Amino acid sequence: MTQTPSIDLQWLFPEVDVDALDIHKHQDFLLTRILERGRLVDVQWALKSYGDSEILEFFRRCQSNELTARTKSFWRAYFDAEGEEWASPPSFRQNNVTCWPS
Repeated sequence: MTQTPSIDLQWLFPEVDVDALDIHKHQDFLLTRILERGRLVDVQWALKSYGDSEILEFFRRCQSNELTARTKSFWRAYFDAEGEEWASPPSFRQNNVTCWPS
């Protein structure tokens, strides 16, 4: 990973080689997973690496259906942004249910 973290993030990204990730190029992918599923130490790394302003901007633009309402509510409170409009996925992408043919 470009700008190697001082913590092990591989457990959060079992499907990819974390060392191949670039923290700037793959910012949305990293922040989505870390802020939704990460431990306190992982979130602290994200805050240190990206800063409050970058993470707030991430929530303003990111349309990931991986971010739960609970996570967004926490960060809205953290940023004191309860009345602010944040991006959300299109209605057809707002659930993780996959239709499998019978």
